Amino acid sequence: MGERKEAFRKLGLMKRQAESSPPNFSRVYEVFPNQESCKQFLYEFQKGRKIVCPLCGGEKHFWDKYNQCWKCANCRKYNTSLTINTFLHHTRQSLLIWFKAILWIGLEENAPLLLDFQKGLQLKRYQSTWDLYHKVLHAKKSKDPLFEAILKQLICKDESSFKNMESLSS
Repeated sequence: MGERKEAFRKLGLMKRQAESSPPNFSRVYEVFPNQESCKQFLYEFQKGRKIVCPLCGGEKHFWDKYNQCWKCANCRKYNTSLTINTFLHHTRQSLLIWFKAILWIGLEENAPLLLDFQKGLQLKRYQSTWDLYHKVLHAKKSKDPLFEAILKQLICKDESSFKNMESLSS
């Protein structure tokens, strides 16, 4: 089977993808030095969004600092996480890992190879890498507002470059 692939490659029928090296992640650490700064960004992003309690239908929520979630103001039973209604929901990966992945996939025109992605982010489990990779790719392709907000935050160093980037995208 390997000989066949090599023969196809020699004939130019099958092109080998180039290895993709990770970008410099120092920008991620400049903007988001720790997990708390990532949570603060998500809090600011989610603050104005409408959340409806599935238990009582209440639309008023308050921020529970101790549990780091929104609580329904009516029944006080339903907790809503920071990542609700986003592609980051139900994740156990560090938000810094997610933000690195967003920077990498956001900057690349073609998606990196999955094994390069796993090695670059120093992830151990292939399945976790696969899930993260495909969620971020889907968010990029669907122009998810959170994906775009995080990418703009990571790319733009000051407010003037942010305004220039917005004018380019419209």
